Amino acid sequence: MIRPVFLAVQLVAAASFAQPLEMVTDTPAAPPNSGRIRWGANFSGGTFAPQTAVVLGAGGRIGYQFTDLFNLHADLGVQFGIGVQRASTSVMTAARVGAMAEVTAFERLSIAIGPVLANAAWASGVVTDTSTTVTSLAAGWMPGTDLKVAYSFGARDPATGRHRGFSLGLDCLTLFAPNATNTAPGGATSTGLAIGFVPTLTLGYEAR
Repeated sequence: MIRPVFLAVQLVAAASFAQPLEMVTDTPAAPPNSGRIRWGANFSGGTFAPQTAVVLGAGGRIGYQFTDLFNLHADLGVQFGIGVQRASTSVMTAARVGAMAEVTAFERLSIAIGPVLANAAWASGVVTDTSTTVTSLAAGWMPGTDLKVAYSFGARDPATGRHRGFSLGLDCLTLFAPNATNTAPGGATSTGLAIGFVPTLTLGYEAR
């Protein structure tokens, strides 16, 4: 009789000192290919051709990241450039909007390409002590294409699946001016298609 009573006392004592079990749950990671908003912004610096000019600019983008590999986004940017040589001066401005398709490989290397529409102008002229002669001029709405290649730093957030970080890249903007004018040294003027090329290096921040 004593032994069963002793065992019962031991069980009651063990139960009174037992620690309650805690439920440990981890925050579930977002699915690798879940959709989300993709955005970014950058500053840029480069050059302009066919006139020689130093170009500075800024841009931003917002769109939708369908998978870790692919997104579509709208791209907006402004640029201004000026170049001064011994006997000539060049200027350019551009405000553009584009529709870009972007592919990201290895979570860091991205390539985006798409059409753009820009309200742009560029001009160059020969400057002397007594006069200024405009040798080329293009202005107005211009279609074009844009190609961007960038490498993103930072890391992926395991809870949201979003990759955030600074980026370094190359932006190659090409504009087509359908009614550009060119003045030959003899004074004859012609009108036709002119192509402006704006390659720039970019420093930005990306969240995709």
